[in-house]
Amino acid sequence: MRFVTEEPDVTVTVDGVVIPSGDRSLPFDPGEHRIEASAPSRQTWASTFDVKSEPGQGSVTVPRLLAVSAPLVSTTTAGVAAPPPILAYTLFGASAVAAGFSVYYWVTTGAKESSREEAVASSNPSHRATADELRDQGLKAQTFAIVTTSVAAAAALGGVALVLLVRPGAERSAPKSAAFVPYVGLTGGGLRGQF
Repeated sequence: MRFVTEEPDVTVTVDGVVIPSGDRSLPFDPGEHRIEASAPSRQTWASTFDVKSEPGQGSVTVPRLLAVSAPLVSTTTAGVAAPPPILAYTLFGASAVAAGFSVYYWVTTGAKESSREEAVASSNPSHRATADELRDQGLKAQTFAIVTTSVAAAAALGGVALVLLVRPGAERSAPKSAAFVPYVGLTGGGLRGQF
């Protein structure tokens, strides 16, 4: 049986035995045999071939091996846990900032409402106009409070989802991915996710 490779640095094994790289023409017992080809930074190729009982020269051609791509998620090496992805930290930071703005706008909403109630209770007619302005300002502050609360919650959930997808120390059988798509509609907005 003759083995032909398209690349010089390929290691060929048949039934677990390495075939020398010089002359790759060797006799084999009749029957089915497993061939594997590997090279640094290349994907391993494997196949089977059948040797007939009649004498004759057959050949197996090893195709060009594909390059190994980098992993899509962080992995562990030598038992050391990989840190959560930087995007998770960024989302947690954005969540904290949005939560701060949210608190500010909720406090402002409450303050505007209290001031509006005082202006309405006043008998001074000029305070009535002030009450309308305070109501408008309070509604704007409430809108900002709702939006910033939603952003804080979405960013925190996104960070948690990323940490769960890339758990430090977890065994990986295949790369995982996630996609978060923000959306805004007539009745609100949010994030849609694909896992």
